[in-house]
Amino acid sequence: MKQQPEHGKERGGRCQALPLRVWVALALAAMLATGTGGVAAPAFSEPAAPGGEVSEDPREEETPPLPLPRFSEGDLLFIADAAAFPSADSLPRVEFYLRIPNDQLKFEWTGALWVSRVQVELDLYPLRGGAALRWSRESHMAAADSEAAGTAQLRQVLEWDTPLAPGDYVAEVSVTDLQAPKKTLLGMIRRDHRSGTARGLLRVRAFSADSLELSDLEFAESFAAPDSSVFRKPRVTVYPNPARRYGLSGTDLPVFVAGRLPRGRTGEELRVIWEVFDGRTGDRRVLWADTLHAAPNFDRAQVLRLGALPAGRYRLRLTANPATGASRRVEGTFDMAWSQGSLLEVDVRELAEKAELLFQDVELDHFEEMTPGEQEAYWNEYWTRRRAGPEGALGDPLAEFESRLVVAGRSFGGNLRGYFTDRGRVFVKYGHPDEIRQRVMPVGGESLSDLGSDLALGEDSNRGRVLENKGARGRGDTRSYEIWDYDLHGRMIFGTRARQARHGSHMRFIFVDETGTGDYVLKYSSE
Repeated sequence: MKQQPEHGKERGGRCQALPLRVWVALALAAMLATGTGGVAAPAFSEPAAPGGEVSEDPREEETPPLPLPRFSEGDLLFIADAAAFPSADSLPRVEFYLRIPNDQLKFEWTGALWVSRVQVELDLYPLRGGAALRWSRESHMAAADSEAAGTAQLRQVLEWDTPLAPGDYVAEVSVTDLQAPKKTLLGMIRRDHRSGTARGLLRVRAFSADSLELSDLEFAESFAAPDSSVFRKPRVTVYPNPARRYGLSGTDLPVFVAGRLPRGRTGEELRVIWEVFDGRTGDRRVLWADTLHAAPNFDRAQVLRLGALPAGRYRLRLTANPATGASRRVEGTFDMAWSQGSLLEVDVRELAEKAELLFQDVELDHFEEMTPGEQEAYWNEYWTRRRAGPEGALGDPLAEFESRLVVAGRSFGGNLRGYFTDRGRVFVKYGHPDEIRQRVMPVGGESLSDLGSDLALGEDSNRGRVLENKGARGRGDTRSYEIWDYDLHGRMIFGTRARQARHGSHMRFIFVDETGTGDYVLKYSSE
C-alpha cells in the first residue's frame, strides 16, 4: 500500500508554489514509506494466489455498475479509481487509488503525529463468473496538525497494485475508520465503526508482447522529479487524482501513460496525438500532437493545457502511431468543474442532497448517475431555465432556494439536516405557509382526534394514520402537532407552477410529534 498524506489543493485554484503544510505532508509521506516517524508504512499483504484470497461470490449480478471512478456510499465518504498497466509478467498490473478527505477520518494524537487507522477491503467479482478475489489490510495515515486533520481541503491518497487477469470485474472497495464508532446508540453498543463502500465496473485489457501496447490513462494531480516519494514511477513521481476533476482546482490536466514496444524492438519513434471530446456532443474540443522517442518500456508524463472548457464530462483519447505496424489508442474520461460545490467530495455529496429536494424519481436517478462535471452543467441549466420562466419574475429562483435551505437548517435541524426533515422539505419546496396552527399540548376541540371532519380526504389519504390515538384510553390524542396551510391564489411559490394554474388551489400539511422529542413527522398532505 502506498499513501500520500494531505496531498490536496486549496479552494480557489492551483497554487504555483506548494504551501508549507503540503511540504510537511510530503515529508510525512516519505516517513511513512520508509517506516520512520513512529508509523509503519502500510501495505496490502501479498495474496496467496494471483489476485488475492479466493472466495465465493454470494451475489447474482443483474446490471453491471457504472465504471470507476465511483464515490462511496455510507457514513464515510471517499472516491475510488483504478488503472491497468502492462508488466514483465504475463498478467497486467492494476493500480487502485483511493482519496479520502481528512474531515471524514478521526485522527488521534500519538505524541509525534496525528494518525488515523482504517481497514481497507477490496473485493473483485468477475462479471462472467468465477471465483471472487479479496484483499484486506489495516492502514495508518497521518496529518501534520489538528487543523489539517479536520479539513476537507486536504485528502489522504492511498494506492496499491496487484497482478490481475484480463476481464470485467465488479470492484467493491470498503473503508472502515477503526477510530470512529458510529454516532448512533445502537452503533456504539455494537461497537460498529463509520464506513463506506464504493462500487464500480473495472475492465482489465489483455496486453500482447507482440504488438505496441499502452496502459490505461492515469489522471494525476501533479508530477515531480523521481525521488523517494511513495508514488514514484520508474522515471517520474505521479500524484494520482482518483476524482479526475479539473477546472476550478487547476486548468492543467496532468496525465501519465506507460507503454511497451513489440517484442524485439529496441527503440521506436512514435507520433502521439492527444484529443479531447465533449462527453455529451462528441465534438472534438482540443488537439495536441508531438513525437515520442520510445524505448522497449517507455512512459510519458504529459501536462495538457485545457483552458476554460465548460463544466461537463470529457473524453481524453491518446493515439500512438509507429513508423511501421498498427497504431494503438487508449481513452479515459475526466470532468471539468468550476463551482465551489464541485471542488471537494463533500461538496459533491451536498449537491446530490439538494437535487433530492428538487427532482422527481426518474430525474433524480438520472442525476445521480452523472459525474460531478455533468451534474454541475445540469444544475446550471436547470436554474437557467427557471430564471427565464415564470419563477424568475419575482427574483432569482436559485437565490430563493439557497435562502430556504438556510432557514430550514436553522429552524428544523436536529439529528438530520434541517432540509431533510419533513417540515424542512415542505418549507424548501413551497416556502413560508400562509398560516401555521401549532398545538403543543392539545386539549378538547384541538386534539388530532378532532381534525377528521376538517380534512380534505382523497383516495390516497392517510387519515387513519393521522387520527391514530397515541394517548391513554378514553382521553383525547395529546400528541403535539402543526398544521401548515398554503393558499396559492395569485401567488408564485417556488416549485408549484402546476398548482398555480388552478386558481384558488389550497394545500394542507399536518406534522405530528410522535415521540415528544420535537421531531415532527408528516402524517397528512393534500398535495
